[in-house]
Amino acid sequence: MRSLILGSILVFSTAQASAVQDFRSDFRSQAIGSIEVGQISFSESMRAKADILGRSELARLSSYLREDLERALMQSSWLGISADETHLNVVILDATPNRPTMNQVNQSGGTHNREAVTGGASLSATLVRGGEEIANFTYSWQNDALDQNASYGIWTDARTTFDRFANSIADGLGTAPMPIS
Repeated sequence: MRSLILGSILVFSTAQASAVQDFRSDFRSQAIGSIEVGQISFSESMRAKADILGRSELARLSSYLREDLERALMQSSWLGISADETHLNVVILDATPNRPTMNQVNQSGGTHNREAVTGGASLSATLVRGGEEIANFTYSWQNDALDQNASYGIWTDARTTFDRFANSIADGLGTAPMPIS
């Protein structure tokens, strides 16, 4: 059994924006074989936001996250389906859009989709093999600099969070084991 605990990652700064990101990983066992992206679900508070954001936005977020996870796991040679099923199940705990969603624009006469706010997301994931949890991950990133960037889409900061989360998981898993032939 290998134990690896990654603590908080430092404050991330760029010339345009500064933000705090936090990635935590707790391995209780080493994953063997390939990893399949399993269920992507939403916390109770995110499901409660569905009526405000629009139900289609939750499906969109789930799709964005799955794409990022599959890309990162594929690039690190972990993605696949094997006889020894290992699944990565993720919960989107919270997500904040940079701009109002279409549902929000439709519900509020004064809201305009050009109004921007800082966005981000919080996520947790569990790596499961044979019904046993072998690793837990948490990640949170919130952009704290509102630069009113005209190119920001509705979910720009949430998508940045998803990408960093996926890459942090892939990096935290280490080198994928070579397949047995």
